[in-house]
Amino acid sequence: MATTAKKRSAKKPKTSAASKKNVKSVSKKAPTKKSTNKEVTSGKLKKFNIFSAISFALFAVLSVVFMSRDTVSANLPYAAKDAFASVTSTVFGPAYKMLAEVEIRYVLAFIFGLSAIFSVLLATRLSKKYETQVAGSVSVLRWVFTSITLGLILELTTKLTFIDSVITLKIVGALVVVTGILWIMSEKQNKGSKGQAGTFYLSLFTLFLAVMPLLVSLVASCIYGMERFGWHVYALAAAILIGLAALAMTQYKAIKNGVSAKGYSELEGKYLSVDYLVKFSVFIILLIAFFK
Repeated sequence: MATTAKKRSAKKPKTSAASKKNVKSVSKKAPTKKSTNKEVTSGKLKKFNIFSAISFALFAVLSVVFMSRDTVSANLPYAAKDAFASVTSTVFGPAYKMLAEVEIRYVLAFIFGLSAIFSVLLATRLSKKYETQVAGSVSVLRWVFTSITLGLILELTTKLTFIDSVITLKIVGALVVVTGILWIMSEKQNKGSKGQAGTFYLSLFTLFLAVMPLLVSLVASCIYGMERFGWHVYALAAAILIGLAALAMTQYKAIKNGVSAKGYSELEGKYLSVDYLVKFSVFIILLIAFFK
């Protein structure tokens, strides 16, 4: 009897060891749900970026093929002698030196081509870095790419309101890029917290400075001009201004309510959607306005 009791007691540790192995195996299998969720999210973003790249490339080709040869010029302002006013003394007046003249369709093709390259990079070569940034709730790459391309679109829109100075146009584009950098800093400040909106408010100021030449030109032309711009200028201005406002409003809500790592993936999808819709609207508007 004593020996049988010993044998039974000797069998118990084996059972407990097996149960420990089962517990370990279960605990090892548990994180697979999180990993699959990340894979699904990254897969959706990758598919959207591939779709965007194909669309932007198509927009670039269609712009070159179907748009007319209307041009815009890059001009450098300087002071020159006014021959009529300079009677008794030299009188200076504003003058412009044309640096380049480019067809609008090629400008548009460049913007969409650059957008396609950026989307391809996010889906392929830079995908791991991009996914890591999204998981960390700070999408640096996407903000940089978006601010560059939207800055170029704002430059083109401002140029179509007859603001000819290339210096002013480049400042407009640079201010949009600065705004994007400030939005990156704002996301870093609010990572894991919420309500820190100081940098975000500064970004609103730089964004206002970027759109101010466009707004002033539109308003001044309505007040003092005898003629109005074409419908496409107002439509184009509405598209880019609404798009920039949508990006700002989306980030403001994220700062106010706070965003988790999982919630930021959905937020990233919204940012990408706004960027795509702005560019799609710009393509449709200018294709109709400058169709051959």
